Amino acid sequence: MKKQLLIAAVAATMATVSIADVSITGNAAMNYTNVDNDDGTGSNTFAHDVDLTVVGKAGDSSMSMTVSNAGSAVENTLMIEKVKVSSKVAGVNVSMGQWVGGDSNLSDGGSQEAGGRFSADTTVNGVKIQFEDINAGDASVTLSGSVAGAKISHEVFQTSTETKISGDVAGVSIAYHGKDNDVNTSDMTAFEVSKDLNGVTVTYAQAEQDSAAGVTGTMDGDAFLAYANQQKVVAFGLATAIAGNDVSVKRTTTNASTTAADVDATEVVITRALASG
Repeated sequence: MKKQLLIAAVAATMATVSIADVSITGNAAMNYTNVDNDDGTGSNTFAHDVDLTVVGKAGDSSMSMTVSNAGSAVENTLMIEKVKVSSKVAGVNVSMGQWVGGDSNLSDGGSQEAGGRFSADTTVNGVKIQFEDINAGDASVTLSGSVAGAKISHEVFQTSTETKISGDVAGVSIAYHGKDNDVNTSDMTAFEVSKDLNGVTVTYAQAEQDSAAGVTGTMDGDAFLAYANQQKVVAFGLATAIAGNDVSVKRTTTNASTTAADVDATEVVITRALASG
């Protein structure tokens, strides 16, 4: 009887710890897209994107999982986008699991990472030092910090380096992103500037690669148009708020190679939050 009571007490304690600091957050977006071509053809598409994140914490340790359901057809399963377990070991932040690195103007982070990932980082004299490795991928060491108000990071892989610099100059936000590969034909650069003018955010961005059909990204300064397998992309956008609606107009010109014709695209997005937020 005492043994059973002890087991019950331990189980109750573990259960209390596991639910003591748990948060559930999420968001949902429903999109309607109308395409009207000059030749009279077109299409109407209704799509959805629903994300749900569960985070549990106990001391210096935490666990998070994000699941999603997205598309324009009936989806019977939830996709696991991220699973991460994090803790501290001798002052070093350590994380293991499955997560994506995020979108940038040069790469599309996607929604799922194919293999497991490991990360360890610490900060020394204001400089963050991070080591990352991934299954079937290249390990890297990143140094990042702030210099004169500008954020700078430099990541070193086995056969390439990646540099990011961002900051504000006289009210203008400027960002640079470059990838330098041992194979010269695959070097990539991106540049973006934005400024608020009387409540309207004006953004210009450009990304390109030495070789054809190489750049894959999102022009992610403010969710610019996604693009794939282009040698050069130029984008211009305007964003503002009108009568409680977020309105943005984006124009991109993409080029798959130096001999290919330019392809122009325009996107108009109107977003309104639900009454509850």
